Amino acid sequence: TVLQMVTNRLPWAEREFEHPIPAFFHIATCTDGPQVPDTIQPLTRSFISDCVAVQAPHRPTCTALLAHPWVVMDADEDPEDL
Repeated sequence: TVLQMVTNRLPWAEREFEHPIPAFFHIATCTDGPQVPDTIQPLTRSFISDCVAVQAPHRPTCTALLAHPWVVMDADEDPEDL
């Protein structure tokens, strides 16, 4: 995931799951998405937050995510703005 690539940690790593089954249960029943560090650049943070929104009405469609500025930005843009 983008979150994993940016942080070099698994989502919910702070929960220290020893086995996948408890992690699956947590993901299926949690009311909040994984923590997205404040240190991530705003545009990247916005994209990740959109991707991990737990409530379906708050989660953008695939089409909307593909149109997100983080996805469509020009390769010549300053990476610090990510």
